[in-house]
Amino acid sequence: MTAIFVIMNNNKITNTKTHLVNLKILYVKLTLLKLGSLVRPKISQL
Repeated sequence: MTAIFVIMNNNKITNTKTHLVNLKILYVKLTLLKLGSLVRPKISQL
């Protein structure tokens, strides 16, 4: 019984980790998009 509980707990932990990684990737993509939209007009002005 305890072994099953530990396995389930480990799954929760790894799921949380992958979720955090996915959130970080999304955040980076969004910031890159924001930076890109800020930089593009300046490049076209040059």
